[in-house]
Amino acid sequence: MKLFSDQSKEQQSNSLASFFPAGSAFESVNLEDSVLENFIEGLSCEIKRVYDDMNDLSEDYDILVTDELLSKWESAVGIPDDCFLGNGDKAERRLHVLLKFAKMNVQTASEFQELAVLLGFSDATVTPLNAAAFPPYDVPFIPISAPDSRYTIVVRGANVVSGVPPYDVPFTPSSNNQSILSCIFDIVKPANVQIIYVNTQFSPTSLENNVLWDDASDVSFITESSGSASQWNDKSGIGNNSTQGTGSAQPTTGTDTINGKNALDFDGTSDFMSLDSDLSLVDDWSIFIVSNTDDTTSVRMLLGDDTNNSKIGINASGNLFVRADNLGSSDETLAFASGNSILYISKDASDKVDAAFNGGSLNRLFADVAQTGTSIFGRIGVDDSANFWDGNIAEIIVYDRALSASERAEVESDLTPKWGI
Repeated sequence: MKLFSDQSKEQQSNSLASFFPAGSAFESVNLEDSVLENFIEGLSCEIKRVYDDMNDLSEDYDILVTDELLSKWESAVGIPDDCFLGNGDKAERRLHVLLKFAKMNVQTASEFQELAVLLGFSDATVTPLNAAAFPPYDVPFIPISAPDSRYTIVVRGANVVSGVPPYDVPFTPSSNNQSILSCIFDIVKPANVQIIYVNTQFSPTSLENNVLWDDASDVSFITESSGSASQWNDKSGIGNNSTQGTGSAQPTTGTDTINGKNALDFDGTSDFMSLDSDLSLVDDWSIFIVSNTDDTTSVRMLLGDDTNNSKIGINASGNLFVRADNLGSSDETLAFASGNSILYISKDASDKVDAAFNGGSLNRLFADVAQTGTSIFGRIGVDDSANFWDGNIAEIIVYDRALSASERAEVESDLTPKWGI
């Protein structure tokens, strides 16, 4: 809030001149270039400077916008300390000052929750452990005795813990805000209370039979040199990584993005990767692929194999190309979605194949004829006929079973906002 209204030099001079009495002794107050007028103009400049400085100081005193006084605010509340190092940009440092005030009288679960929200964990919930559920508890990865349950609170929310289960306990935070959250909670909680952190963010591995999960947005799972990706590591836990030892055939990483997240770029000429072990999908299965293509007039393959005929990609007419087994039949009836897309394709227990783009309705492929052979995929970005993918591949998720409609929705509800589709 400003202490003084903004005035120009001319307005300030006129305001000062209005205080002089009428009469011949002061008539030169409004006479151009007179000594008195020049004196008033000089004085008004100084008054305006003082007013502006006082306005700036008044605004800077506000923690939400403070700049010049930020270090004094930090000193006043005791930053740096064990939780706040006094680093980060100015917005982060202002937030840390607010958090120091906010944590002073935290006692209830709702007050803990408000602290988490201040740190950006807007969906976090902080609740006592449900003793009525003993046994079993709703947090299965930590054994807790019945007497201890009354002194245990659970912090649930997306990203309150990094990664996916199982977690080490106590967990090691990987982000600055996670570290601060854990540090503050440990300080303000009563000594006899323990805190459990549970990540509620969806992970493909939370659904059974996840046999491949390649995620280009997690660059820690990509091995590269000068932007050429030689290995794309599997996040499913099985360890079926994809590799390419030939430099000229390696897709690029760190150059193309989808929704601001890294995506691998395949050049359409020679780039592809080979899985350590072929995916041999004998019965029902489900596959999700996030991609885009630079070429809708040539045959290009997202998934294929070097010796088997199973393949998924696009044909020369811009339609989805699917060969679900090694028996030679293919379907090319469904238009391939333009731009960035999420392809979902599955084979059910009766060997019928369905596909859809971007969460849309399922389309029955192969004219409702069962595809009884084994589906084998061992390559990313090419098939057995040198039909190289031209465009980005951002994420591939494979399940060795047909997902239910609700499970499909879970996966797509995670992929859609993640990739901005």
